[in-house]
Amino acid sequence: MRWQELFADLEGHARALQRSDRDSEVADRTRAEIAAVSLESRLRAQVSRRVTLGVRGAGDVSGELQRIGSGWLLITTPDETVIPLSAVSMAWNLSPASVSPEGSDSLSSRVSLTAAIRAMARDRSPVVIRMHDATSITGTPERVGADFVDVSAHDVDVAPRQAHVRSTVTVSFAAIALIQRRAPAWA
Repeated sequence: MRWQELFADLEGHARALQRSDRDSEVADRTRAEIAAVSLESRLRAQVSRRVTLGVRGAGDVSGELQRIGSGWLLITTPDETVIPLSAVSMAWNLSPASVSPEGSDSLSSRVSLTAAIRAMARDRSPVVIRMHDATSITGTPERVGADFVDVSAHDVDVAPRQAHVRSTVTVSFAAIALIQRRAPAWA
């Protein structure tokens, strides 16, 4: 009888060690998987939902997340607002879910910030560009380079005609907190 109790006790310890090892391995794998999840992937899971983001230089921005491109996102605030992902400092109440770029519309997830700003320039709609230092520029994007945009600065309610343009400002993409596209009042 004592041998059976001893062996049963040893088997119980072995099962407990095996469970502990398995639980430890699951916890390690879970930590490793979470460590590979990016903020962009977490935000991608929020498309078509309302989000609130802290944006460096612009404060809190709330609205419906419409689309995520390569390094940027589009939120309806009700203006259309493009935010470089690098300007996002925090997000409130995100779901723990994430979606990889391969799990989303792969074409739109490859569209760069440069391409998005070029589309704004082609559209000729006035924009307000808020910078990381909290300054802003109002005008129409004209020329878009690899890492800059030239903006004809003018009031938002007038057409970008030569008589209304105050100056041309070259803006580095690295300094942009967000770009809000306004419906042209002059259209």
